[in-house]
Amino acid sequence: MRKTVLITIIVLLLINSCSNNLKSEKKNVYVLNNKDTVPKAEIINKNPHLNKKIKSEKIIDTLPPIKIVRTIEDYKKSISKYSIKTTHKLSEIENLIPTTEKEFDFFYDLTYSDESNSNLFNKINLDILNYAMEDKGDVFFLYTNMSEFVDGEYAEAFYADLEMISKNNKEKFCFNYKYLSEKSKKLLEDMYNDICNGIKRKED
Repeated sequence: MRKTVLITIIVLLLINSCSNNLKSEKKNVYVLNNKDTVPKAEIINKNPHLNKKIKSEKIIDTLPPIKIVRTIEDYKKSISKYSIKTTHKLSEIENLIPTTEKEFDFFYDLTYSDESNSNLFNKINLDILNYAMEDKGDVFFLYTNMSEFVDGEYAEAFYADLEMISKNNKEKFCFNYKYLSEKSKKLLEDMYNDICNGIKRKED
């Protein structure tokens, strides 16, 4: 009799333990540990907050670019300030981009002076290109609008770099186009039609 009662108690305890384990699994069905191999896309689809965050990261900045108004002396100060610093704010990089023919002449003339200034020009130009490629602030727009006055040897490399950057930032280039100067728009019309409208350029 005692033996039968003991077996019955053990069976009841096992049933109760299994029941508690099942409840625990149901409660934790969405809890992931390091060993889980649930596809990332599946997790995202189940989490509307993650979905919203990912979609917002793809939205480009659609604020109209700010127009820069300054004197040539202000521009020279920006170049001088850059030359003595090792780290630079976004606004400082934006202020290095020529917005007039006079500023461009001063910027490009750095290549014709001593080696130190030539290295400074190359460093500035590389920073502008990197910031434009990453579409930081108004750098891409300001760089694109240089089309109005670039010339000489610089122009050839400029248009090649601009096309590469524009293709990598297609939506932003197409958005920026309407804010460019009339002369820049005219010079970039074929590039715009190619990249934004799919109208292939005629070969010269």
